[in-house]
Amino acid sequence: MKTKSKATLGLWSHEPETVSVFAGREKICDVTWHNRPVPEAYRNARLIAAAPEMLASLNDVLGALDAWGNASYMSPAMKRGMELERERIQTVIKKATQ
Repeated sequence: MKTKSKATLGLWSHEPETVSVFAGREKICDVTWHNRPVPEAYRNARLIAAAPEMLASLNDVLGALDAWGNASYMSPAMKRGMELERERIQTVIKKATQ
């Protein structure tokens, strides 16, 4: 099941040496944090800018886990491990989208 984000659509980007995150030409946020080193703010901005692509990748992984989860050659332990990872991914997606 793919989860649709209600966040700003499209690819987000981060301009080097800034704390701004953009969707196209529209600035969606500035990452600032009082009493924190500027390099940490840069890293946070890069992480936020990657969020839409990470969400899409996690949704793709869920689809792959669904496809592989019914394979007859997998042991019960492997299937359980995949189910645990699937649940973990679903929890992260829910946290990010609700």
